[in-house]
Amino acid sequence: MNDEKMQKMAAGRGFIAALDQSGGSTPKAQNMYGIPEESYSGEDEMVDRIQEMRARIGTSPGFALPLVEHPKVLKVVALSGGYNRDEANARLARNHGIVASFSRALTEGLTALHSDEEFNAQLDASIESIYRASIT
Repeated sequence: MNDEKMQKMAAGRGFIAALDQSGGSTPKAQNMYGIPEESYSGEDEMVDRIQEMRARIGTSPGFALPLVEHPKVLKVVALSGGYNRDEANARLARNHGIVASFSRALTEGLTALHSDEEFNAQLDASIESIYRASIT
């Protein structure tokens, strides 16, 4: 990574837009965590279990946001975790120094039926709300 890009990542404000929907990998991640597929029923329960795992990781003392200040850490990035945008933004805003890498929350409200003008306006509003939550 060149110095300019590294400095932008380390000191820049805003969020990372990662379009990385990975629902297919959730059962494998849970299985590695010790939660086999047969221990939950359906997608809603699967999402609840992965959220519990993420919450446990995020509330571990290792994340009691010294990680944000560690000299070898450029950015701590949070996923929207399947929450709707309002909830994901509220959770992000409570975690100072962490930026968003939202996919589902970023694309919430966008549809193929939007005109370009409607689509762009919705996306702009989404970006603005996530940016505001990221700079707390």
